[in-house]
Amino acid sequence: VEDVGAPWHSKAYILSVLNKGSAFLTGRLMTEAFKAYDADEDGLLNEDEFCALVQGFYQGLALAAPQKRVAADLRSKCLEGSATVSRDQLEVVWDELVKGANFKLKIAGAEHGFIDPTAKDAASSAGAATVPSECPELPAGSQVECLGVNRVHADFTEGARKLRMKNFQADTSRLPPRSGLTVVGSYRHVGSKRGSVNCGDRKS
Repeated sequence: VEDVGAPWHSKAYILSVLNKGSAFLTGRLMTEAFKAYDADEDGLLNEDEFCALVQGFYQGLALAAPQKRVAADLRSKCLEGSATVSRDQLEVVWDELVKGANFKLKIAGAEHGFIDPTAKDAASSAGAATVPSECPELPAGSQVECLGVNRVHADFTEGARKLRMKNFQADTSRLPPRSGLTVVGSYRHVGSKRGSVNCGDRKS
């Protein structure tokens, strides 16, 4: 495991801290990060220092470092009108920072975002089934919107089986939400008669 140095150390280290869900461990990681990037030691992170923290967090997770404007937008979204970030304010920003990185991890191929990589490797070596993601236009973790309900099915045994979904009975009297949807997987299917449930070259 590549060690990127304090405070992030490695992807496995960051994931381990976040997986534990411990307020103490998470708070300690935030404090270490704040001190590491507070170059002038004034107790505040200016624009460049906060940007370096955000980029360092992404790099620690083996993700491409975001552009400077991403850090600026994050600060503006969580701390409207504030040009700097204090240690206490970092806690306000932290959840959004983690959420953004989590989304990038899903896009990069992580099945469940922040999970124990050791457990994942063990499951893979044991031959555990994974959810297919065969449509490059709809990678797992993508945020999508439902434009119509003509192709929405309350009961689709074949699709549920291929996407490793548990059996359930949807309420046919209610329509699904149009927004706030996340792709869990996709697969390609060809050969069915036109007009049938299985018709088309992809399902997701």
